[in-house]
Amino acid sequence: MDKSLDEESLAKAIRELCRTMRMRRTPVDSAVAASFEDPYARIARDAVAQVRSAGGDPNFVTRAVRYITLVHAMPPLEGNIAWFDGALSALVEIAFPNTVLETEMNGFLEELYEGLQAARGSRR
Repeated sequence: MDKSLDEESLAKAIRELCRTMRMRRTPVDSAVAASFEDPYARIARDAVAQVRSAGGDPNFVTRAVRYITLVHAMPPLEGNIAWFDGALSALVEIAFPNTVLETEMNGFLEELYEGLQAARGSRR
């Protein structure tokens, strides 16, 4: 798939992730906010390269960041770059596996599939 990355949408998703983790009642200086976003943006760009090398749509990373923001991001995770890296890496690996799993993992894969169906509001 030869699709270009919507850089603006990815930057907006990273900004929203960081805003969610920095829930404050007082405004944050834009320079401080931008410096807080940089490590997350670097991780996201690395994920984009990984998705591209797997032949996927690089905009998957934007959608994954939005999912992480919606479901997992919260103020106690502020500054926890390793958490974000692990979460994004796991989503990329699930969507674009680089390993064929042994048959003994079929139960796990079936549970993932069922969970995805439930998230979409449908079951088999």
